[in-house]
Amino acid sequence: MDDDSPKESPKEPAEEPPEESPGGSSQELPAEPSEVRVAPGWPGEIRLDPPRDVPPTRRGPLRAAAALLAVLLAAGAVAVWRSGVLAPPCADPLTVRVVAHPEIAPALREVAERYTLAENRVRDRCVRVQVVDGTEPGKADAWVPESSIWLGRARAAGLAEVPPMAPQIAVTPVVLAVPQRVAAELRRAGGEPGWRLLRDGRAGKVALSRRVLDPARHATGAIAMLALDQTGEAGGKLVGDLRRGTPATPTALLAGLTGPGRPLLVTTEQAVVAHNRAHPERPAAALLPAEGTLTLDHPFAVLARDPLRREAIAAFEPALRGKPARDALQQAGFRPPDGRFAEGYAARHGLSAEPPALLRFPTQAQLDRAIKAWTDVSGS
Repeated sequence: MDDDSPKESPKEPAEEPPEESPGGSSQELPAEPSEVRVAPGWPGEIRLDPPRDVPPTRRGPLRAAAALLAVLLAAGAVAVWRSGVLAPPCADPLTVRVVAHPEIAPALREVAERYTLAENRVRDRCVRVQVVDGTEPGKADAWVPESSIWLGRARAAGLAEVPPMAPQIAVTPVVLAVPQRVAAELRRAGGEPGWRLLRDGRAGKVALSRRVLDPARHATGAIAMLALDQTGEAGGKLVGDLRRGTPATPTALLAGLTGPGRPLLVTTEQAVVAHNRAHPERPAAALLPAEGTLTLDHPFAVLARDPLRREAIAAFEPALRGKPARDALQQAGFRPPDGRFAEGYAARHGLSAEPPALLRFPTQAQLDRAIKAWTDVSGS
């Protein structure tokens, strides 16, 4: 049978209400104001946030990319700066010259090379320090003689640019050196290490071959004459005996430590350390005189007259007092200006860590008299 009941028409799909924001509002969020930040290490402003017309859903990735870009730019800036591209180049370096006594020159050269590599600057110019061996100042911006006693003699010779006093770099005592086998003989004979050994030339039945360098040319020889004068009279016969067979150079003097006989040399503690390093099979002993001695103090005398060069030398001088310099000088056998060795270093080399007892530092007149006593004796 036919169904005459009215039929329902199909319903239209209901419109979905607009998606509400978390706050319950259906309105579109206003665009956030973009922030401006500065990437570190660079002048000017770099926009790190996206502009207003970027959809919110894309802002997170863009912000992450911008932050990464800022980090990379900053890292690049640091790398460029460290590479020296942004620093003034050393196109016109200033070279200053230091003349140093041959014994200390190698250690000072090591310090100078390190200082030069660091590109230290004076008035925007890199300073290069050149250390050369020498016993005379010559054409130097600074001079490091073996002893301050030479400063006065240089001034007396007409070198007015040499200062009467200068700060010490490193010291080494003047000692009596013998082969260790001879040191053992002297102990058995009851011989006290002192200037009397040099005066007498023997301890009991142990006869010694005495060797001293020319006092007019070498500070160790001058100090030997001064020490003999302060601890007893240095007569003409003694000076004549010491003059016979005088070695011409420090190298020739130290060669006696490896030869036959019983040599007794006037040299430095540093020279004994260097000798033992080169000849471990025939070591020598450094005997500190009981009456006292004098040290070679290696003064750093500034000679440069030009203001810029004086400034450059003055800037280098503190580097000689830093720990790297002290280590290099001690390794070479030199004590710091206070005269104290590190305990471990002193023990390894059989030396006293404490500074030695000192004689009176001579006046210029006393030094001249000691040298004259040597030159006036013919040795016959």
